[in-house]
Amino acid sequence: MSHGQSAPFSDVADVYDQLSEFFTTILGGSIHLGYWAEGDTLGDNAMVAASERLTAMMIDKIAVGPGQRVLDVGCGTGQPALELVRATGADVLGITISGEQVATATELGRGSGLADRMSFQLTDVMELPFETGSFDAAWLFESLPHIRDRRRALEQVARVVRKGGLIALTDFVQIAPMTPEETEAATGLMESFHLGGFCSLERYPEVIREAGLEVVEVNDISANTIRSDDAFLDSFLTDLREKAAKFGAVAAEAIDSIEAVSRGLNDLHQIGYALIVARA
Repeated sequence: MSHGQSAPFSDVADVYDQLSEFFTTILGGSIHLGYWAEGDTLGDNAMVAASERLTAMMIDKIAVGPGQRVLDVGCGTGQPALELVRATGADVLGITISGEQVATATELGRGSGLADRMSFQLTDVMELPFETGSFDAAWLFESLPHIRDRRRALEQVARVVRKGGLIALTDFVQIAPMTPEETEAATGLMESFHLGGFCSLERYPEVIREAGLEVVEVNDISANTIRSDDAFLDSFLTDLREKAAKFGAVAAEAIDSIEAVSRGLNDLHQIGYALIVARA
């Protein structure tokens, strides 16, 4: 499948405008997968711990320090940015296409006392309004699955990150060939949650280079992020439904979509998850 088209801009924005509060409640403030270590089980705060573990890995990958400036593409509600600021002393500018996320992330910055070090704005990565080389590093934390052209987005990020700066990203990837029937099933999964086409893990380094970046590392972390165990999935979905009760019909519908995607991924072992690092 290609690295091409995604859902219309407003559809993706609407999803996160409506569901950001729910997602952040169940994931401890972040809206991304977690990294599950060997032996981890689903229990109190397990999802939060796994989410924080993946954020910490991303922080390590971009190797920034005090006084440096980081672009957070698809910043969500600001929790990963907050963890980055606290861990490194760097300053963060987060961008998103969801006005609700801008408001929530901005309030998080104020509440943390770090509003002078983290800011957020409504911006489309496909047309970044920033000066060339104005950031020391960047990350795209599970934002590329929604983007209609991965190479174009990465070209934009490459332009605004200084020469030698690191760029870390996570993305869903195709890790094995698919039959026409499996491709059709994958397409249905993408449409149910406004995702664009999967880029293959094998193709990803080429996309990075086409964007004018140097490949530093490509890590297949599917086994630690996409849990394919049926018992885990059943427990996970039960936990989500219990937490969704106070959020009403919109959250209940979201859980239905999450279940469809999760069970679909459970069956489609050809879809994985990668953590990739590039250098500008």
